[in-house]
Amino acid sequence: MTLKSIVFFPLLLTLFEVSCSPKIWARQARVITCFKKWPQEVRVPINNIVAMEFPDKPGPSTPGTKDFAFTFVKNDIQIKGLVSGGRANYFVYVGGKRCSFKLKATNINSDDIIIVRYPAADSVEVKYDQ
Repeated sequence: MTLKSIVFFPLLLTLFEVSCSPKIWARQARVITCFKKWPQEVRVPINNIVAMEFPDKPGPSTPGTKDFAFTFVKNDIQIKGLVSGGRANYFVYVGGKRCSFKLKATNINSDDIIIVRYPAADSVEVKYDQ
């Protein structure tokens, strides 16, 4: 055995273990803000689902096209892309607010879990010293 193989083999083994670790390849849940005027893009996997988690139970909603299938479970909406390249606008009414989304069916950088949050309050607290 040469010195190169003694140093190179453990280094190669370590790099292989790190690259195969599920923590490296696992995608994080994406957090988006619920705006009623500015639609947020949701990348829905084709023939798979994305789960959208809302702070409150969402009310009934109507998709813009039949390119997607929807299932409501507690505070979640599960969306499945049915057609490659499918697109739709989607409005969800939750907690007295309207959330606007643009759905896009794709397997490239598609989302797994989306956590929807309400925007921060529109008012700003100002301290006034006398």
